[in-house]
Amino acid sequence: MKEKHITVFCASSDRIEPRFRDIADCVGRLLAEHNLTLVYGGGDVGLMGILARAVHSHDGHVVGIIPHALRSIEGVAYETADELIITDTMRERKALMYERADAFVALPGGIGTLEEFLEVVTLKRLGYHDRPILLVNPDGFFDNLLAFFADLEEHNFMDAVQPTLFETVSLPEELLQNSSFRSILGG
Repeated sequence: MKEKHITVFCASSDRIEPRFRDIADCVGRLLAEHNLTLVYGGGDVGLMGILARAVHSHDGHVVGIIPHALRSIEGVAYETADELIITDTMRERKALMYERADAFVALPGGIGTLEEFLEVVTLKRLGYHDRPILLVNPDGFFDNLLAFFADLEEHNFMDAVQPTLFETVSLPEELLQNSSFRSILGG
């Protein structure tokens, strides 16, 4: 059976509330327990670092992809990744994260997380891929974004986005109950 890769977008800030840290830790554990390889931005900080360390602490596989400029900042890169790919630019980083993904998961994060999530949603909308995209929305973190999408639909700036483009779950454990996500697991 082919190894499955899950690209995860999430925060790189260390100032994140503990409840969000727990989400990243749980997602990392779930990926490792289901033999899913983590593909992510290669950071050792914020939710990114928590996620990668959780995958490793449960004997999972981590692929980090980080631009040279970020890796050169001491303590930013997750140097113990099983595979650490260094790119010249952020665009190259995102392209590789996209290419390696069998599915995409977005956890709470800032503008970078939103940009990465919206790019894969846009690419799916334009027919460049048909891979599952899941948005983890703990405690309604992304409710304002989802409401904005509803406003865009109401004013005919876009067609309905759910469930065809992406699906939303409240808790990490719901990822594995999601039919789109389960399809990549072969079940």
